[in-house]
Amino acid sequence: MGSAVGLSGNFYEFNASATPAEADTRAMQSDWSMIGRDLSEAMGQVAQQQRSR
Repeated sequence: MGSAVGLSGNFYEFNASATPAEADTRAMQSDWSMIGRDLSEAMGQVAQQQRSR
């Protein structure tokens, strides 16, 4: 699938990094950020459950 203007086949650039090491660093930062969000949400849910007891 393509767009009417982009005829070359490569329309969008995602996660562009200058080096493989930079790509790895960005991926690790993103992964740990999501882990932190998940932990924070889980801790909030546990705290809310304990308050409602």
